[in-house]
Amino acid sequence: MERVKRWLGLQKPESWAGKRVIFCGCSQGLGREAVLYLAKQGANLLLVSRSENALKELSKECLALGAPTVHIHPADLSSPASSTTLYRTATKHFIQIDAVFLNHLNVCPPTFAAVNTDEEIRLAIDLNLTSMIHLVRDALPFLEETGGMLVYSASASTQLPLPGLSLYRAVKSAMEAYLSSLHQELTLLSSPLTLTSCIIGGVQTESFHRGIGSIAKSQNALIKFPEFAIKSAASPVSAGKFLVDSGAKRVRYAYGPDYVAASSGEVLHYLPSVAGWVARSLPIISQEVYRKVREALGEARRRLSDS
Repeated sequence: MERVKRWLGLQKPESWAGKRVIFCGCSQGLGREAVLYLAKQGANLLLVSRSENALKELSKECLALGAPTVHIHPADLSSPASSTTLYRTATKHFIQIDAVFLNHLNVCPPTFAAVNTDEEIRLAIDLNLTSMIHLVRDALPFLEETGGMLVYSASASTQLPLPGLSLYRAVKSAMEAYLSSLHQELTLLSSPLTLTSCIIGGVQTESFHRGIGSIAKSQNALIKFPEFAIKSAASPVSAGKFLVDSGAKRVRYAYGPDYVAASSGEVLHYLPSVAGWVARSLPIISQEVYRKVREALGEARRRLSDS
């Protein structure tokens, strides 16, 4: 019965009071709001992000809101050794780990796949995929011991084949494939730990406006998205609360904060021709982008022919 309630998302959320939580990617936006929400509920926190100054300020706010203890761990999570270092740090502060939130990401600027640079590809894979896999793998023994929770910030874009987001969708989809198989493995092992993927639509964060929002207003953008797509994005406060509450319910998948917007891609996934038409219709693509793509393809052919 508990498993059925969990599957339907009907069970009462667990309390975060006293739980020991690692939160990766919390210096701004939805991650920051999620951490503040956890602090209000009395969670012990280990905050992980690149900016030490931002973490110091955030830790003060969390303590003021009621978090019993707050520790910070400034780190570049794209480094292969960062996961091991993080969990070693965690064991110095916590006698156990009850939850790990993975919310860090590298924002891939919308562009056609033919013009993605080697550096853009490397950064996207290192931070959005390789780093995530290391952090999940290394968290398993700790969360297995406590019957803990692993909560991942997924993306609704993985279900809708939007042009210009091929690189971002690739790494986010690959991570979800990894977690889906891991979930089956844990089920076979009767593991008490739970995985939650929060399928979140657009969120009004700084990175969102840098990546999508800013180009909607740019006259020179090669790929633009209509204004309504920007305005319909959720607030960081509602998205952060949704992320935390979904983990506390221990559901496998959660769509929100706007359920209709976040789940629409999942529905369209089963109607590929319709999904393709919607995906092609939403962005506003200038003729300039086609010229640049053709130039990039021609240059690539010449480079490969000469080598």
